[in-house]
Amino acid sequence: MARILSVRVKQSTQEEIAGWLFASPWIMGFVTLTAGPIVFSIVMSFMRYDVFTPPRWIGVTNFVKIVQIDSLVLQSLKVTTLYALMSVSLHLVFGFSLALLLNQRVAGLSLWRTIFYLPSVVSGISVIILWILLLNPQYGLVNSLLGYLGIQGPNWLGTPEWALTSLVLMSLWGVGGGMLIYLAGLQGIPTEL
Repeated sequence: MARILSVRVKQSTQEEIAGWLFASPWIMGFVTLTAGPIVFSIVMSFMRYDVFTPPRWIGVTNFVKIVQIDSLVLQSLKVTTLYALMSVSLHLVFGFSLALLLNQRVAGLSLWRTIFYLPSVVSGISVIILWILLLNPQYGLVNSLLGYLGIQGPNWLGTPEWALTSLVLMSLWGVGGGMLIYLAGLQGIPTEL
């Protein structure tokens, strides 16, 4: 009995080592190309450094100066936070809702999955041009459709009142990536759970 247990422990240890070896290229890339630069940037943000002299620790002085000198810093932080909250929550809701709908048995299921996922893989430049044309205040499709309903369409990207909303709506273009992950999760979970 002890010998069988010893063999199982050795096999699980070998599998664990193999797993770490297979993951090591990604881990090394992540540490050197992502995590390392992030930590370095955070540390350097608390220092005075002008390339010609060695870095000198000054604490939060850089952040205090930014807020005092530029009045738009707090506004940009507010807008960025609002964008992140709205965009992430809408991505979660729409991605999960689409995954629930596409997890049902409906006719043409593969076609619907392709239609909803395809925008996620379209080139960024073409998507930007598409949205600029759709949201154009004079001849854009969105304002034309609103005009047929008797509604005067706004300047979506040119006014502060509508720019953030427009950017959040444009970010939903790529909701298919999240939908695919949720769909894989829904199909991988046993139905009895």
